[in-house]
Amino acid sequence: MSTAMEGHSQAENWKNPDRPSISPLLLTPRETAKALRISERTLYTLTKAGKIRAVRIGSQGKRYRVQDLQEFVQAAQPFVAVGEG
Repeated sequence: MSTAMEGHSQAENWKNPDRPSISPLLLTPRETAKALRISERTLYTLTKAGKIRAVRIGSQGKRYRVQDLQEFVQAAQPFVAVGEG
């Protein structure tokens, strides 16, 4: 997840190497879904179920804190394939 978010700031730094690298604190639903590699519909479902927290700032709509997303990923159950081997 952090790779997708860091890639954006690294690309901006390539254009302007004097600009410091700053990671975003809040992501839009589209950015969040892309970072988690899920659809926006799945993100909406997870948000509605309370599994991923969203914040509302002004009239900008929902935003997702990077820290909350990292905690969600760390708490996720690892996938174990049954019958492979």
